Amino acid sequence: VVEGLTIVSGGESFILSLSRVQTDPISSINWVDSLYKDLLPTANQGFVISAKWSDINSAMSSFGGVKMSSSYYYYTSSTTSSSNYSFTHCISGSGGNLYNTNSSPYVIGAKSTDHPSPIYWTDPNDLKLSVLINGERVFLNNQEYEERKDEVATIEGVAVIAGGEKFAVHLYNAQTDYIANKDTAKTLYGDIIPTGKQGWIISTKWSDINSAISSFGGAKMSSSYYYYTTYTYTKSNSNNSYPYCINSYGGYLYNTNSYPYVRGVTNLE
Repeated sequence: VVEGLTIVSGGESFILSLSRVQTDPISSINWVDSLYKDLLPTANQGFVISAKWSDINSAMSSFGGVKMSSSYYYYTSSTTSSSNYSFTHCISGSGGNLYNTNSSPYVIGAKSTDHPSPIYWTDPNDLKLSVLINGERVFLNNQEYEERKDEVATIEGVAVIAGGEKFAVHLYNAQTDYIANKDTAKTLYGDIIPTGKQGWIISTKWSDINSAISSFGGAKMSSSYYYYTTYTYTKSNSNNSYPYCINSYGGYLYNTNSYPYVRGVTNLE
């Protein structure tokens, strides 16, 4: 297990992940806390990272990681969000400082060097393909799937394991057409429509889930479409008549006047 860079400085001793924990920024601090609270650098660790910014980035690059960018902001456990969507106490660039921003921050992981077990920044089965082989659920990476695809009886979808949820996002929409009537969508697909919480997690990990779907031969979800959650209902007025739909990244559910589609999930527990 490659855990990351060991940083010992200023009374701090911690391991920093070699790249962001997920591709997309997260706009909702509540979802950062739900998914990654125990991985966030402390404020003191953030000061150290900023003070040693260039040296840490050089080491990250030398070990095949992805450098932090001063164009981005990164959460610390002290980051707060105000009503005008500004974020405080974020890591971004050199100088030994923490910074405030109106841009949605990213997540880079940090853990104390005395962490008692191997550090996995995400669940080892997250974003693998969930399949059934001989009646048993198996999680496969791309290479394993190619080697064992002839054994696969059922493809459940891309496994998403985060925020206390464990579900598989299907590789394709449930049907080609949208469904204008929520009751019809529920009647046809009520057993596979994502819950509101699952929808928020899909939005939070949007790019990574789509990349995994594509790598296993599926059809990516499109930000031009909206997808039902169990929270979606039909308003009687014409403005934002379908609230709480999955649409894109950020950790949000969106409102729309467009007719939603169904991208199903399978609960894995």
